[in-house]
Amino acid sequence: MYGNEINFRFTADNGLCVNFQSFLTQKPFRFYWQAMQDSELVLISHTHIHSLYSSSHPWEDFGGLSAEHVCKQVDERVEMLLFLSPEDRYQHLITIRSQLLNQVSQFHLSSFFGVKPESLSRLRKDYYAGNFLTKVNVPPCSPFASL
Repeated sequence: MYGNEINFRFTADNGLCVNFQSFLTQKPFRFYWQAMQDSELVLISHTHIHSLYSSSHPWEDFGGLSAEHVCKQVDERVEMLLFLSPEDRYQHLITIRSQLLNQVSQFHLSSFFGVKPESLSRLRKDYYAGNFLTKVNVPPCSPFASL
């Protein structure tokens, strides 16, 4: 799939974007972040964040909680791709963050679901025709929530 655009996650307003593997190893990662709407970013260097961690308990807590949250989201994303059908992934999105359907292009959503755009069109058609038979149990922390 080298050279294809793959959407791994969407981040809500005031969300955190971090690649912990790159952060911890200090090596470049193989993907990039793309803002799909006007955004404000705060960039903190590896050295500066560790300085904040060592000098401030609240920053140290923030680092630990952020790492836990992102790890949970990555695990849930992997589980979603491995164990949910495309229909269940679509229903999951509607349950958690239906506003994404109006904010993100069909191209990006289909990539996120791991299906072709025409398959996403069929999913949408089937969903709105009432053809989905299952209900998805939605975990409290979700790859759609505030990644």
